[in-house]
Amino acid sequence: MKNQKAKRIFASICLSTCLLTCAAPIALASETTSNADSPIAPCNTYISYSACSLKVSGNTLTAYGMVNANTSVNKCSIKLVLQKKSGTSWTQVAEWSGSKNSNSYTLSQKRNSSKGTYRAVATVKVWNGNSSESNTVYSNTCTIK
Repeated sequence: MKNQKAKRIFASICLSTCLLTCAAPIALASETTSNADSPIAPCNTYISYSACSLKVSGNTLTAYGMVNANTSVNKCSIKLVLQKKSGTSWTQVAEWSGSKNSNSYTLSQKRNSSKGTYRAVATVKVWNGNSSESNTVYSNTCTIK
């Protein structure tokens, strides 16, 4: 009798551990948005792919924003923001935007910049008739020395 009770307790502990191990990533995934620190991206209806990158050459930064959507999409737009690291936060240095009547669009912009660490942020938006969908993606960081 005592041995059977110990087995039940052990089985309950094992089951609880399995449930917590499996449930934690699911709970975290539902609260996560796409950003530079997370590989988890939200599910999209219209947006197939969105990306943002930043390249440095000397003191010139080139920021890229890109969106690809399914064929039912008739318009895409991108707002591209260049940010500089200031302590533990990011401050906006420049902003560009553009749009195209298509299901894909790429925006790239160059800027001469001073010493510091930078990143780009692209907010992409697509339209399917009266419905729209947006996504924000972050680039890698680049440092000008």
